[in-house]
Amino acid sequence: MQWKYIGIYLVLAGSLLCSRLTAEAKSDYEIINTGIKGGGCWLDDSHFVVQKNVPRQGSPGFDLEGLYILDPRHPGALKPISLASLEPRAKTRVWQVTCQDGNITFLVPGSKKGSSRLYRLRIGEEPELIEDMRAPRVSLQGRYVLGNSHRAVMDGGPLQGVFEGSDDCLLADAKAGFKVLCWDSWLERHWLLSKFVLSEYRWEKAIRVRGEDGKAKFAPNPRKPLSGKDGKSLTHTIFLRDLLGQIVANLGEDPVYTIVAARGVAIAPNETDLYAACRKKSQQFDDAPYICRYPLDGKEHHWEEVLAFNQGGKFKNSISDISVDFDGSLYFFVAGARHPYSGIWKFHVMAKQLEHVTTPAAYLNDEAPKASQDGKSVAFSRSGTLFIAQSKGVKQ
Repeated sequence: MQWKYIGIYLVLAGSLLCSRLTAEAKSDYEIINTGIKGGGCWLDDSHFVVQKNVPRQGSPGFDLEGLYILDPRHPGALKPISLASLEPRAKTRVWQVTCQDGNITFLVPGSKKGSSRLYRLRIGEEPELIEDMRAPRVSLQGRYVLGNSHRAVMDGGPLQGVFEGSDDCLLADAKAGFKVLCWDSWLERHWLLSKFVLSEYRWEKAIRVRGEDGKAKFAPNPRKPLSGKDGKSLTHTIFLRDLLGQIVANLGEDPVYTIVAARGVAIAPNETDLYAACRKKSQQFDDAPYICRYPLDGKEHHWEEVLAFNQGGKFKNSISDISVDFDGSLYFFVAGARHPYSGIWKFHVMAKQLEHVTTPAAYLNDEAPKASQDGKSVAFSRSGTLFIAQSKGVKQ
């Protein structure tokens, strides 16, 4: 089907040639409703780790009901993952479940107030303690753990401010062979690579601190914001840092594009590139109808436009929740539950072809696509329920 009939145009820059592209008229995926309320991550191309939660009794929040292995070809046959060696309380307080290099990582409450224990789990083996510290994140390939040294005001709710001073990240245990990084990272998000760390930097004029009476209050931020190349203050950007914490690239200083990190970023499985939702600085609205790419080689670059999803007409499209498979094909969610272009899309980079993977009903959104590395299966959330879109070419 030619683009002039559906009104969507792709603009490819850099290594991708500009040309008229075709889109498949209907999805070549089978949509599987697992019936599971929860999420998870891909352990490998054919196994998805499911994190099933249940409401916490007597207090807000959720407890872990269990971790399971799901084979998309047999969604009704969940296989439980044993956490038998963990203490009873820790079994229900598992969170931040991720998959790396065929391993599962997760956090449970730590040995000190405010700390967490980070475990690695290989299927068929007992969970292995990696670190016990404040807010640990791990790169198994890079063999290091990053923690947060900044103490925060809890005040009965989420993290709201900071105390004066820093500490040692509440480090209690560290597995031999893993380097420990203890960075002051208040208000920052991190994405760990084997050789670098992506940091979303924020600065606010006022922060919430604990007063002399012990109660939390707002006070001017005693720290000055960092400055860009033009000398202007930075309040929000993304830095690429080396493992010493030094800034090697400011990804927010681009003459053409603004990166919308809140809509999600995606790192190529081989860590060569970062993909993010973006918009041109000349745009007069806040939607992000583009996907941009940035090389992760430790050098300064400009963002390269990879995909422009311009539907045209009265609808404003907004890309979010990007995922990328090993071939570099992109998966993303287009918001707008009342127009025919919403749902999950796949851009086949090699074939220069756009495919509409899911077309939800008008009152639903298909969000947070997570592609298996081979691209044959895509997990996503529909109204809180886990669905799998599986290529019809996959053998049962």
